[in-house]
Amino acid sequence: MSRRREIEARLKLLEEIREIMSSLKTLALLETRKLARFADTQRGVLDVVETASADFAGYFPVARWQPSCEAAAFVVLGSERGFCGNYNESLATALADALAAEARRGIVFAVGQRLVSRLPPGLPDVVPLPGPDAAEQIEEALLGLLDAVSRYQRELGPLALTVLHHRPLAEVVQRRPLFPVMPRPRTAATTGTAPALNLAPGEVFRELLDARLFAGLHAAFYDALAAENHRRMAHLQGAVDHIDRRRAEYALQRNVLRQEEITEEIELILLNAPAAAP
Repeated sequence: MSRRREIEARLKLLEEIREIMSSLKTLALLETRKLARFADTQRGVLDVVETASADFAGYFPVARWQPSCEAAAFVVLGSERGFCGNYNESLATALADALAAEARRGIVFAVGQRLVSRLPPGLPDVVPLPGPDAAEQIEEALLGLLDAVSRYQRELGPLALTVLHHRPLAEVVQRRPLFPVMPRPRTAATTGTAPALNLAPGEVFRELLDARLFAGLHAAFYDALAAENHRRMAHLQGAVDHIDRRRAEYALQRNVLRQEEITEEIELILLNAPAAAP
């Protein structure tokens, strides 16, 4: 195979790879737009729960009902698929910092196959869990996580739960405590009448803690998947740009080689042509 034909074969391969990457980028864009609608709703739900908790704390002594946690748990929301740059590596670094600062036993719930493969070896109490590929799979992934957390809680009691995840268009990994959380009173107890409750205040507070945990995890999952697709779009766009530069280089080399072949053919024709008659 001539050098020119070898370059043409590489050009064809690069074109096929570019089409695949462009398709993946388009899918990530569509998923990002879909997730944006869900994420706004979930953040709204979380805001409602946090407002209710703050109002409740203004009238009742919530400190007495805070559970005591003997162990800490970190939920790390990584990616199930690749093509998202250093998305999982930055999460692994943030987790290492969080574990180093934690004096209690630290349990890691690592969500996402790609994240699990990036964690340093030798970490104790790592629970690998499947992550969602699309918005429709978030509920299943979340229920799987809650089931794993419940198994540890039956053994160790309440866990101090913190979630580590990316947010769209944010460079720093978000670290948010989810359980237990001491709500800041939004309303002073002396400014109004305490709300009438059908349940004991301690039970209401425990329900609020559970509701905040559930809403916070939902919001974190949607934010994390949206951030993953944002990173994937940027990473794939960078790869497509690199391929386009390589294609331009190969196209230039092909043209130069084609010109050399044409020149050689002309010279060969001239050499074989009969001498002109006098």
